[in-house]
Amino acid sequence: MSSSPFTVLLVFLMLLGGCGTPNPGPPRGNHSSNLASAGARIIDVRSPKEYDAGHLVGAINIPHDQIGQKITQLTTNKSEPLLVHCQSGRRSAIAKATLQAEGYTNVIDLGSFDNARLVTGK
Repeated sequence: MSSSPFTVLLVFLMLLGGCGTPNPGPPRGNHSSNLASAGARIIDVRSPKEYDAGHLVGAINIPHDQIGQKITQLTTNKSEPLLVHCQSGRRSAIAKATLQAEGYTNVIDLGSFDNARLVTGK
């Protein structure tokens, strides 16, 4: 039994619809920039050595592997906007997940240091 071209097309479209959209990556628009201007906390989750070599103006250094334990020293307001970044984006994604698991609801992963500088203008 052979399939009609219409059936093949229908199956293809159904499969395509289930693929979803790719992750757009870290924000690059005005929203994060506005948050930074409005006083959102910028958290650099790189190592202290990386932070000391250069960081964004006003950024607070809490290494990604310590953020779950040290975030309450910075804020206990779980709806406060927090902008996290690292060198490439891997550690900031881990930090965001950790903060969300702790109940923080307004965490934005800026990804890399270069992107964070671009987005925040700092």
